[in-house]
Amino acid sequence: MTVQSAVIDGGITPYQLPWIVTRLIAIRDFLMICIGKIGGAKLLEKAFCMDELSEDDVQYAANVLKMMSAKTIWRTFESCDNYSMPKYIHTDCKYIEYWVAEKEVKDRKWDVEYIKKIFPHTVFRKIKDTGHGGLAPFKPEKFVRGIEKVIRQGDKR
Repeated sequence: MTVQSAVIDGGITPYQLPWIVTRLIAIRDFLMICIGKIGGAKLLEKAFCMDELSEDDVQYAANVLKMMSAKTIWRTFESCDNYSMPKYIHTDCKYIEYWVAEKEVKDRKWDVEYIKKIFPHTVFRKIKDTGHGGLAPFKPEKFVRGIEKVIRQGDKR
């Protein structure tokens, strides 16, 4: 299969840390989400930066968390925090964009540097008025427009 274009949407790259540290990070993340799940929308607002979301968006996030099992939450963080990449990475993809939310630029600094090293021709885009993971669920029209634009860019190459 030939891939013409790709989007890495706020992608968290492999931690370059010892295994025990990544395990502790996964535990911390798991506990934070579980607390948000138990406490609902009010606790989510206190625990996380939700300033770009409406009350309805925060309530939506709380409702989604209520539907998730602790096992699913754990597996999400286990897979995000503890994965490895092949030593040599090759792609024929003609166009790659890395999207970073305006409010997470500082948090993704390490990840951006990794992507620059692995995929040096990547185009980086800052998404305004959005936090990590906020584009697709809370601004789906903007997400779709961005994806369509990337597809057109890949087709041009």
